[in-house]
Amino acid sequence: MRALIRTITRKRKGGVAHRDQTFEGDELTIGRGTDQALLLPDIRVSLAHARIIALAGKRFRVESLVVAGIRVNDEREQNAVVKPGDNIEIAGTRIQVIKAPKGYDLALEITPAAPGGEATEDLVARSRMSLAEGGFGKRRASWALFLIVFVVAFMIPLAGVFIAPLGGLLRGTPLPGDGAWEAGELQAAHKFFGYRCETCHQRPFQRVRDAACTACHSTTPGHVDPVKLVATGLVVSSSFPELETTRCASCHADHNGSHPALRYDQALCADCHSDLTHNAVASELMDASDFLDDHPQFKVTLTRYGFDGDAVETRVGLDDPGLLETSSLEFPHDAHLDAEGLDTPSGHRVLNCGDCHQLDAAGGLMLPVNFETMCQDCHLLNFDPTAPDRQLPHGKPEQVLFLLEEFYAGRALRGEVQDPTAPEGVRTRRRPGQQPTRQEQQVAWGWAQQKARRVGKDLFEGRACGVCHEVTETAGDVDTRWQVQPARVTGNWFPGAFFRHNSHASMACGDCHDARSSSASTDVLMPGIDNCRDCHGNERSDNLLASACITCHRYHVPGNPAMAALD
Repeated sequence: MRALIRTITRKRKGGVAHRDQTFEGDELTIGRGTDQALLLPDIRVSLAHARIIALAGKRFRVESLVVAGIRVNDEREQNAVVKPGDNIEIAGTRIQVIKAPKGYDLALEITPAAPGGEATEDLVARSRMSLAEGGFGKRRASWALFLIVFVVAFMIPLAGVFIAPLGGLLRGTPLPGDGAWEAGELQAAHKFFGYRCETCHQRPFQRVRDAACTACHSTTPGHVDPVKLVATGLVVSSSFPELETTRCASCHADHNGSHPALRYDQALCADCHSDLTHNAVASELMDASDFLDDHPQFKVTLTRYGFDGDAVETRVGLDDPGLLETSSLEFPHDAHLDAEGLDTPSGHRVLNCGDCHQLDAAGGLMLPVNFETMCQDCHLLNFDPTAPDRQLPHGKPEQVLFLLEEFYAGRALRGEVQDPTAPEGVRTRRRPGQQPTRQEQQVAWGWAQQKARRVGKDLFEGRACGVCHEVTETAGDVDTRWQVQPARVTGNWFPGAFFRHNSHASMACGDCHDARSSSASTDVLMPGIDNCRDCHGNERSDNLLASACITCHRYHVPGNPAMAALD
């Protein structure tokens, strides 16, 4: 923008003179400051009072930079679009927009305020009055204010602390009580003891001690048990002084509003976990200070079973080449999730993850897979073609054999057997009320046992149990000949982390679990850290979900201490 600024000067003899100057720039500033393009030396004008900005189509907008505004065509405005012929008035100085001559975009004609009366500076100087001239100097006012604050904000509340009846009276009046000392609102969980400040602040003018916290939170487990760690030899007490000096209030501060007294910043964990090796902690724990840039690969907790049947939890890294789940099940995910579907007893079906995996009531973990409600629709346990609706329970082998013997013994005694290879006595239907002889009973029972064992062998080793379970045959008693290994599927892969499936409901199961390409039940289908980093960053991330350590790792969880793996 190229502007012509013409200043009109009136001479004492009545003549008029003008002085022209050229301005070039994006905006023409107006004010009393020496850095302004149009300088108005009037005390009523602010240092930066207004500015003129060029618009499209050779239009211009004048904007006020002060709350009082400016006058445009005798109307007070904060900003306005002006054109040739418009008048702008600032503290008596008249600025008229005139037609711009050739070579200029804008032309302004400045007429200073008419002189008359006393100078502004002299008027302001004579109007000033100091506090000392008014009989109230700064020192006297300071001492008076100090005494008022001391009595009102300290002495009166202090009297209420030591005199209980007075304290109760002050709390019910507008006078300041000990509540005036509160640094902020109590969190919601602590409001039940209200003004009983001594619950936490047991000694006046001393910081809150840990004993005041543990008086109520005695059953809350600690994040780390220094005694246990020292006893196991994993930590030397002198090498980890943070465990001995950290106070409850280091992480939990009250009077910050009604939200819980928790710290969510990343430094809460990174202060110790960024250099665990320096603190002589065993290699079971790895350094982790930032989820996006400094965090090890995830480890899953697998449940292993010893020879005595006792469960032992083992942590294995997802990048470990020997990572396998020994659940004793035979379950190919890819076959069940075939996009073309499956032929089932109830018809053709296309299965998805939700047909077997359902959330628990809390929305975090998955419910255990149940055969009766999730598998039996497709995997029928019928055992005899002549009784297609009769099914065996999904239970122990000895129970199955007992029910098979009972079923075939009942048929044999009634003479309802249709097997041509069976003895004639069990194939002859008896009249109602006709009882078999003792010899016929023995024949029927012998045939029923043999039939039950043949059908049982077919079920256990072939078309039923052996399809999904590991089945072994022993040389022991007939009733315990077949041993079906129980399903031992891991229920919680990450017990040391906090995760909720319902918070990720907007995602598909396959975004995290590559089940469609898994053909063996030994595959561990848990996502690695790179999968989570597609969405989650650190606490400073602005293009990912801001995630601090406490987003996934919670403290003081009963029965699940954060460092239980070191036991």
